[in-house]
Amino acid sequence: MLPKDWNDITLEQYVAVYKTLSEEPKDAEAQLNLLIKRVCLLTNQDPGWVEDNLTMNDLAKMQDFLKVELPQKLIRSFRFNGKRYKVDINPTKYDAGRYMSVMNQLKDNKVENLHKVMFQICREVNWYGKTIEKDLSKLAEEIESFKQLPMKIVNPISVFFCLLSEHLTNGMLKYSTEQMSKAKEALQMEIDYLADMAG
Repeated sequence: MLPKDWNDITLEQYVAVYKTLSEEPKDAEAQLNLLIKRVCLLTNQDPGWVEDNLTMNDLAKMQDFLKVELPQKLIRSFRFNGKRYKVDINPTKYDAGRYMSVMNQLKDNKVENLHKVMFQICREVNWYGKTIEKDLSKLAEEIESFKQLPMKIVNPISVFFCLLSEHLTNGMLKYSTEQMSKAKEALQMEIDYLADMAG
């Protein structure tokens, strides 16, 4: 019943636990209550069940589990809910609408939006790798289902994509700034030329 690794933890469970990380218990009782709360979030059980069925040793294991580093091995394709998905990690291959949609989800830097980001950067494919068109009537339901993705899939993909997007955005800003400077210089030369002709 207790999770053994991050493959047993869904994105939804992780988000719920993540929100408790800022809590700072003042005493041993508050620390125990916080741990029980986190175990409840990770096991989808109520506090009574946790208190009745888990030993202090089980709780200590869960405390240690929360300190284990999240998975880092990048997964390029996966099966989820009976469907195949391919991860489009390279944002330079996105069309502008898709890229802006992902960046809008990332700009708030909210972990609650991670399922939407994952939905945007993954696409359903058939056995041959061809993209399957989305049923627009079921789109909201499918996006919501991504909350059940295991962290073993979510973390490496999201970390890699976010780092790559950050470098891409910085590169785009640098390029835009350079182009603006060149345009400003060209305009100034034109203005100087016209001023010389008028004088």
